[in-house]
Amino acid sequence: MKILNSTNKITLVLLIFVLTFSNIHANPLLNKINQREIKIIKQKTNQSENEDSQRNLQGSTIRFSYDDQELREYNNTLHTKIILNALKVAFNFYEQFVQVKNPILDELEVQNCYFGDLPIQFKKTIKNSDMHFILGLTLDIKEEWIAKAGACSLLYPDNRPVVGFIIYNLKFLPSQDKVSFSNFEYDKLIKVTIHEIFHALVFSESLYKYYVNITPDQYGINKDGKPFLALPEILSFAQQHFRCNQINQVYLEGSGQQGTAGSHWSKSLFYQDLMTGYILAGDVTWSGINNALLKDSGWYEVQMDFHDRLFWGKNQGCDFYFKTCNAQPRPKEFCDLSNNQQPKTGFNYEGYNFQCQQTLLDKECGFQISLDNKSCYGRVDKFNSEENIMENAGSSFDWNSKGITSNLSPFGSVPFTDAYQAQCYPQKCIQNGNKMSIELTIGSKINKIQKVICEEDGQILKVEGYNGELVCPQINDFCEQQFNCKNHCSGRGFCMNQKCICAKGYSGDDCSIINFDEIQVLDILDPFCTIYNDKNECIKCSEQFSLIGNQCQMSTSSQILLIKYVLIGLYLILF
Repeated sequence: MKILNSTNKITLVLLIFVLTFSNIHANPLLNKINQREIKIIKQKTNQSENEDSQRNLQGSTIRFSYDDQELREYNNTLHTKIILNALKVAFNFYEQFVQVKNPILDELEVQNCYFGDLPIQFKKTIKNSDMHFILGLTLDIKEEWIAKAGACSLLYPDNRPVVGFIIYNLKFLPSQDKVSFSNFEYDKLIKVTIHEIFHALVFSESLYKYYVNITPDQYGINKDGKPFLALPEILSFAQQHFRCNQINQVYLEGSGQQGTAGSHWSKSLFYQDLMTGYILAGDVTWSGINNALLKDSGWYEVQMDFHDRLFWGKNQGCDFYFKTCNAQPRPKEFCDLSNNQQPKTGFNYEGYNFQCQQTLLDKECGFQISLDNKSCYGRVDKFNSEENIMENAGSSFDWNSKGITSNLSPFGSVPFTDAYQAQCYPQKCIQNGNKMSIELTIGSKINKIQKVICEEDGQILKVEGYNGELVCPQINDFCEQQFNCKNHCSGRGFCMNQKCICAKGYSGDDCSIINFDEIQVLDILDPFCTIYNDKNECIKCSEQFSLIGNQCQMSTSSQILLIKYVLIGLYLILF
């Protein structure tokens, strides 16, 4: 028998403590999600015939619930706050225009997910919810995904998703020592969360076969190797948007990792849409094709006019749809990969330092892409030297700033030498009869403010007090493609058609007004409670825990077991 010295004995006691408490704070959900492929299963719920049964025929506004236990186990209040705030805005977004055809009338039993039985702490009976999300965090340094999500349980008999998960990557959340999150950063996280919820609701290749009345010829991979959907509402949208009646399949993304290919719109065809394979710096929009897919699934009633504009490929005809960048002449949406002397402001004038290159998902076409994923709409890193230089030259990174080709710099500073240098200026489009002009504000960060007016396409302007010159954009195109809302809706809303859709409890043109009598209180779930009543009070705890005053506390038997471990450890040390 091996004899342990006192150091070894102390280590053993510490190990006993670690193992004992790791059973409480382990991360079993993430482990299973990362180890297994998604495999949808069916789940029955407690439906009852009552006076509300008419709702089952007419549909009702979709209701969401969530379990945030794993977020809180990380003990980072900033991460928990920003994720739950983004989730609240995203839920409110869908509540504006989505109804469930067969809402859950009684209770949702959260028992299983695609990997089988859920760990016990996630098993719950949920009331007043049509879709329940389990939230989690993980750190994936090697990969570039911000979040991932999916459905993991379906409602019998129409197979609608009722339980899902959303996992956020800590790599893209603020560090432990950061105590704030800008409106610009909130705006991106909200869009990511809306994107991920949509995957769990409807947009996943694992779900297509469960759509109501779908047939095998309406989804899959065509003879050219392209994944597609051929459903009536999305076909109608595509035919009208591109102005091409020959479209009989809507192409999905064919490249990328599992979860990207087959579960996003083709980037070449729907570049600006929020549901393409990745979100770049600048403008993304919720277009009508997403509403169409919700309706095509057969699970939801949808307000079809609740969407933003999509300019990419609009009215470009069948050549654009079937040939993309190979159409002749080359469509304006694509750039020339062989020409480095091109504007660096992006398709929508949304940023700076854009260059013509191929994307990760399209190795054939040239797109204007921000090399470092930066935008004119806000700053994340105050130590970014390039942005500091730009601000000292007259740029300003704000919600209403746009990219302009300009090598202006104040007298006395080092001038820019690149004729295609891009700068970020606050802008305002001015309508005067049938004529449109653009007002640009230069130098607001350095107290050398000059306002200039662009009245003609390509007009070259000199500015008092500045070296260099400014090249005016295509004015009508520039002013048509305006997407942003004031102050990015203060991180409390989603921007749609330049108007903020504020989360419950907030109002105003930038969601900055707090309505204390209406504000939505975020529920904090007891991590060891398995069943709640309709007042969100715990009525049943997981094994080894007892219900004391609506809270789950470690049972006496578990405490005795822990004491035994401690006594054994002390015995090994002393004897």
